[in-house]
Amino acid sequence: GRVFIAPVNMNDGDIKIKVTDLNGRTLLEETHKLNGGITDIGMEEARNGIYFVQIINTQTGEMLVKKLILQK
Repeated sequence: GRVFIAPVNMNDGDIKIKVTDLNGRTLLEETHKLNGGITDIGMEEARNGIYFVQIINTQTGEMLVKKLILQK
């Protein structure tokens, strides 16, 4: 399904989201608009497991990396 992303203390604007698996393979790389501090990504094709979500604010260069544990 869809995974909601709400990076704490990140300013609204365009963000780049990159999702990788534990082997470093990129599953998803998209640009989204952060609106009210939240956006969502589609993880329908991903299997259960652990992923890393890298979030970059394209205006400020702010970057976060979070671990995502997917259990459907």
